[in-house]
Amino acid sequence: MKLKLILTALFLTIANPVATALAKDTELVRGEVILLTSLAGDYTTIGQPEQAIQILEEALALNQRITAPCPKLEILADVAGHYAFAGQETESSALFTQARGILEVTKKNGGCGIEPSSSGWNDPETWIAGAVVGHLQAGRNDIALRIARSFGESSLEEILEILSLNYNGPGLVEILSELTEHYRRTGQDDKINSSPQAPSPQEQAQKKQKKLHRCFVPEEADTLSSIRQIIDALDQDQLSQILQICEGVELAEQMPEVPVQTFKALEQTVLAAQGIADPIERIPTIIAVANIYAQLQEETEANQLLNQALSELQIVTDFMRGDSAESSSLSIADWKPILEAYVQAGKTERAIQLANDLSGWDRASALGTIAQHSASQGQYQQAIETALMIESPHINTVLHLIARHSASQGQYQQAIETALMIEALEFENKASILYNIIQQAIEAEDLDWAMQTIQSINWTREATRSILQELESAQDISLLYRNKLLLAIARQYSESMQFDRALEVVEKMDGDVIGNIRRVKALAAIARQYAEVGQPGEATRLLKQAVDIARSISPL
Repeated sequence: MKLKLILTALFLTIANPVATALAKDTELVRGEVILLTSLAGDYTTIGQPEQAIQILEEALALNQRITAPCPKLEILADVAGHYAFAGQETESSALFTQARGILEVTKKNGGCGIEPSSSGWNDPETWIAGAVVGHLQAGRNDIALRIARSFGESSLEEILEILSLNYNGPGLVEILSELTEHYRRTGQDDKINSSPQAPSPQEQAQKKQKKLHRCFVPEEADTLSSIRQIIDALDQDQLSQILQICEGVELAEQMPEVPVQTFKALEQTVLAAQGIADPIERIPTIIAVANIYAQLQEETEANQLLNQALSELQIVTDFMRGDSAESSSLSIADWKPILEAYVQAGKTERAIQLANDLSGWDRASALGTIAQHSASQGQYQQAIETALMIESPHINTVLHLIARHSASQGQYQQAIETALMIEALEFENKASILYNIIQQAIEAEDLDWAMQTIQSINWTREATRSILQELESAQDISLLYRNKLLLAIARQYSESMQFDRALEVVEKMDGDVIGNIRRVKALAAIARQYAEVGQPGEATRLLKQAVDIARSISPL
């Protein structure tokens, strides 16, 4: 089955990739109807089903203005689900019957009529999946499955497969379980993977990494890159022996002194590392073990290993810089572990000297390797200084990687400052990099910093096109980011019962169509939290305000 993009419910207007195929007024009406329908669900949630039904009736009346069959189908399925949620089974069943009729006619006519004809948007089941998503995201899994089941077994299979391929949010487990049951009912056991899932290579590596970390270093020590080097370089038998020695360490990890097993495991690791035949693999591994000894404050062993590694590095470097036919055929991939080894050993200047002996793309790639490795070692200033030696356009990719690493370490201001140095990227809008950094800060509940940073950025100016975008398109998309981030902050404040601060954030949202869509979602989220803490009056007030804003979306 071809991969399809699902229609994510409540992702509206210019942000919707199908918007260009629909008349602007149709897309705005559709957006308003989906917002109103969602608000009806919120009224039901806070115990006001009568108000919910009034809004659903309004949504159905607006849906009559839409002539395109698949948007009409999507809304009917969504509204039918909301009637069921409100306990109105008769109305819900009647709407599902009407929706099935539209589905049958649409399929008979060859699809939704969206261009290009090969697009997944031409399949009506894709639009039904969009209605399912909204209920999954709201935690109404039973209603989501009710919608999917209401269109017969053949459509159910396609809807569930679209979701299993493209959706990764709340309720996914239930979707996958329903798909498995469907395969069983329809005699498609060959599509069911009934055997236990073996751990992936990545999961196995992470398990080993965790065991070695507990064995070798205190919990707060930063030796992740060293441990990864050891796991990657040693063969499985050697690694198994070391892990076996480490088994008793977990029981003794609270002891004030380093357990004996740790030293035994390290001694075994040194022997295994020194037995690696390829010096390009052996040297970084010896340095990695030296770093672990240093973390344990065993300076004598650390210095001995580091001196050995640096001596071998000099020999290998002299060979690689020689005039022999073999050395002249070496590529930047051969240089990379040597450069990383110098950085890991604290000899960054030596690594830069080697990189500067190269030219063109090889030099840029070598300096990029040094900058990235410096960042991974927490040497941010060194990473930036090295990156600035790289000529454009290669510098932009390296700055992006440094920014991403800083954000992953919780250094959000550092990440933003680095990202702002980027001029443009080939495959990504620069504004999206800034968005991702701030989003991580919001998830980490660094909300004050996120608010300040959002407002300090000129999102239109920072929207630089990629090779796949026109500049105007990049700027249009960038206008979404500010309000989307503000919505995330408002939700965080409301979930922590800081309602006044959440409402202050709502006031900072833009007053255009996109801003109003986010404003509606934010007000609904705050209203639900008010209802949770027993303040139905405030919840009702905010939902009414949200409904009024939603009604302003379309020209009708």
